[in-house]
Amino acid sequence: VAGKIEKDYNRMFYNGEIPMADEHEGIDYEKYPERSPFRTHLAYLMKRTAKRADLSPELQEELSDLRVAAKHCINGIITTNYDDFTESLFSEFEVYRGQDDLIVTQATGYAEIYKIHGDYRTPEEMVFTEKDYEGFEQRKAYLVSKLLSIFVENPLIILGYSLSDDNIRGILE
Repeated sequence: VAGKIEKDYNRMFYNGEIPMADEHEGIDYEKYPERSPFRTHLAYLMKRTAKRADLSPELQEELSDLRVAAKHCINGIITTNYDDFTESLFSEFEVYRGQDDLIVTQATGYAEIYKIHGDYRTPEEMVFTEKDYEGFEQRKAYLVSKLLSIFVENPLIILGYSLSDDNIRGILE
């Protein structure tokens, strides 16, 4: 479904059915055909997601408790969310955005956020469509070994995913 949405959005964008919005200004889609207007728009929406100040007092209190717990017993946070909400809560944590970021850096497993499906800052690398998931599957060997060592050695919290999800179960299996 995501691939069809992206394809339809891009077609409508190029046909002039979707007006040129601020997030598209300065991007030469003809010169850079790998850039997707849909992903640019999706990244823009992720950048604008609710910040902590916009949340209810009850949720802010719960998140405050989570931050306190993180200082004492959470070494890693794994999320598939593209926005920067998690890193706004845990600003002292190192952030790894996508598989490539994790592969080329020396993650320690301590005070780290793993955004395994990418980040709005690099929209072309976000895992969103079936094709993206296929690429994710083909390159996941290092990610799986890294995540398994984190699962075994450290307390961890998973945000934006469920243990019933096929991708997480695939990693654990």
